Amino acid sequence: MTKQTIRSFIAVPLPIAVQQTLEEWIQQLKQRQKSGVRWVNTANMHLTMKFLGDLQPEQISAIQEEMRATAAQITAFSFDLKGIGTFPGLYKPRVIWVGVTTPPAMQQLHHHLMKRLEAIGFPAEERKFSPHLTLGRISRHASEKEIAGVSTLLRQPPKIALPNIPVDSLHLYRSDLRPGGSVYTLLEQSPLKES
Repeated sequence: MTKQTIRSFIAVPLPIAVQQTLEEWIQQLKQRQKSGVRWVNTANMHLTMKFLGDLQPEQISAIQEEMRATAAQITAFSFDLKGIGTFPGLYKPRVIWVGVTTPPAMQQLHHHLMKRLEAIGFPAEERKFSPHLTLGRISRHASEKEIAGVSTLLRQPPKIALPNIPVDSLHLYRSDLRPGGSVYTLLEQSPLKES
């Protein structure tokens, strides 16, 4: 009998107040873009630091250890949200995102975490660290008119005051894919140093 793998990722959680603000923003976007976009459930929203993929159960404790060691080196900090955009670009959008400022402490947290994970067998990312929060994904079946609507929509995004976001811990989540969407289970919460 084969062991079941655990699909996992490491992330910074978002406070409920921030999730609610982003939900307000998504609701405003939805009113203007009625179709062609699958909007994210903000209750599941987080800032991904590293997607780990399918893990063997015995790998979890080593990852938890490296997370604790990393978090203990970095003092709690905060970041801001800024701007809205799409990947790969505005005229052929696939993903709608909101940008994130990257204070030095966030860069350090990411750098130390990547180094520690690399030492236990997780390859370094080829892409530059580009933190963002995904708001929605363009449907594969979206019409050209719907795609053009997204481009127009994002040229004049809703005006909402985006809060400053505190970061005081790193979280390891298990991700189970279900028919209604992904379900996340917290496996580890590693506190940062108090400021």
